[in-house]
Amino acid sequence: MLKILRWFSLLAFTTAFLWVLVEGPWWFDGEVLRSPGTLEAADGVVITGLRAALVAAVGGAVAVLTYLHTRRKDREEVELARDGKSTDRYMEAVKLLASPDSIVTRLGGIYALERIMYESEKDRETAIEVLTGFMRTHVRATRSEGLLPHQDHVPDDLQAAADVIGRRPDKGIHQHENSLVAFTQDPDWRPLVPLNLRRAKLAGIRLEKALLYQADLRQAELTGADLSFAKCAEAEFHEARAQGAKFHGADVSLADFSGADLRGADLSTADVSFTIFAGARLDGATFSTYANISPRLCVGASMVGVTGISDDLRTSLKEFVTQIDDAEPGQ
Repeated sequence: MLKILRWFSLLAFTTAFLWVLVEGPWWFDGEVLRSPGTLEAADGVVITGLRAALVAAVGGAVAVLTYLHTRRKDREEVELARDGKSTDRYMEAVKLLASPDSIVTRLGGIYALERIMYESEKDRETAIEVLTGFMRTHVRATRSEGLLPHQDHVPDDLQAAADVIGRRPDKGIHQHENSLVAFTQDPDWRPLVPLNLRRAKLAGIRLEKALLYQADLRQAELTGADLSFAKCAEAEFHEARAQGAKFHGADVSLADFSGADLRGADLSTADVSFTIFAGARLDGATFSTYANISPRLCVGASMVGVTGISDDLRTSLKEFVTQIDDAEPGQ
């Protein structure tokens, strides 16, 4: 049907063009030209000039349309070739990642996927899923080998995969599906911490119930992140940017938030035993009445508008923090 319409359109255009070519001179300049039966030499010059101009105009339009069509086809061919090349590179990266014996080969696969993430936005989500799947599988495999809980060294390939995910480009990623929560919720993850996510861009990421014991999140971007009920004991959040982050019910005992930006953060029901808040910005943060904050570990912190803490704790904090309200706002 489409082919018939194209032929019909071509026929209609040709008919219209021939009509304009024959009758056009009188249409454009009928007041000057004589009727076809009484034409003179001067009329012939005008008619020839008008028809030549019309042919040139139509020829130019056809040339432009042909160029645009050719350009579009070339672009489509380039895109197809690029997609084919990306697919080949992706398959090669997956093969490298699946190497059972060589950690160097697996590292090559991880960094090949990172390059694909940066060069192809539409393949970025798939690359993230492959890396998180690799980590889940790798964790279970190493667990079956009898590794001790909380071992000091994370395997290089596992750490590299975490690093790649942590510094991934942010555009177009569905963070609720392709974030670190994809593998940190697995209880088998525990033996393979601490994790190095220093300076990672994790704004808005969902890490509920994540196992981040002793994780390195120094200077990480965690604005609006959700770490509710996460296990972050002894984790390092030094100078992390975590405005509006949720730590509701999280275990951040012995964690280091020195110099961190926690303005508006939710730390209600969080375990903050011996948590370091020295120099942190906690303005507008929310704690619980029974929060066991250590005042001496809050030296230099700003706590204007902090809610949820007891009056006794507020009084004790005044000796160490730079700013804190005399009473909870609204009272």
